[in-house]
Amino acid sequence: MKTAMKALTVTILLLLSQGLIAGELSVVVKGITTPEGTLMVGIFDSKKTFKKDAIDQSTKDAVIEAGEMTIVVKDLKPGIYAFIAFHDLNENLTCDIGKWGIPTEPVAFSNEPKMRFGPPSFKACSFTVTDETPVKLEVTLQSRK
Repeated sequence: MKTAMKALTVTILLLLSQGLIAGELSVVVKGITTPEGTLMVGIFDSKKTFKKDAIDQSTKDAVIEAGEMTIVVKDLKPGIYAFIAFHDLNENLTCDIGKWGIPTEPVAFSNEPKMRFGPPSFKACSFTVTDETPVKLEVTLQSRK
């Protein structure tokens, strides 16, 4: 019995280390008012990289239709993540920032925290991905022009 448990534990650890046990994230972005531009979604796995460097496998872009769009990211390692979605209206691959640091393109953060004086923190936007249950989050793009 102990040998079987040790073998199972070793197998699970090996699968985790190889990324074979992975989670799935579905991001439903609402509030898309025009089919122009590109919807950009970046997923971040730490406070250090938040708003700077999305994890390689997660950066998604898609030609959009007015209304809403769902982006699915598979094979995420279990952990804590946050995402930012923005509608890149002029297709320059960046979220344009205007006077006072306010985005000039529609933007949304996971968990939809209130944005008061600057963008929200990683902690306010964070959610957990496990290998057991797919995560589905919905956000609505906000324009602060």
